[in-house]
Amino acid sequence: MGDPAERAPEASLFARIEDLIGEEHALLLIPAAERRRREHERLREIEGQLDRIWEKLRERSRRLGQDAAGTTGGGSTRP
Repeated sequence: MGDPAERAPEASLFARIEDLIGEEHALLLIPAAERRRREHERLREIEGQLDRIWEKLRERSRRLGQDAAGTTGGGSTRP
């Protein structure tokens, strides 16, 4: 399971992502024609942040997939 101190940053990250998603959802409930300029700007900021997070996760998934593919059949395993 790990040390609780190690889980704290992970929990903080998940909380931040959920906060962004919740804020995005609340802003999307406002009809586009009724959103103020700042609300439109904030939606773009949130979209950019979530896109960067998603891209990092995809990169990680590809990297881990390549690592796993590179170790299959070679007799070595990842620690």
